[in-house]
Amino acid sequence: RDNTSVDGHYLLGLLHDARNQYADAVASYRRTLYLDPNHHNALEQLVLLHEKRGELQASRQLKTRLERVRSTS
Repeated sequence: RDNTSVDGHYLLGLLHDARNQYADAVASYRRTLYLDPNHHNALEQLVLLHEKRGELQASRQLKTRLERVRSTS
């Protein structure tokens, strides 16, 4: 119910991902990142989703972002 809950959006992403609801999972992870741009778990999940779907350019871009996040934390 709380649209500003970072953890809530992340957990929804995991649930959608487990149900193979790709578009909903991506949307939830992106909402997580909108609220917390450095949420490394959401970034990791997006990388995995894009790799699974063969979207390698998107995966590479997110990996670069993830590396920056990790290096600053």
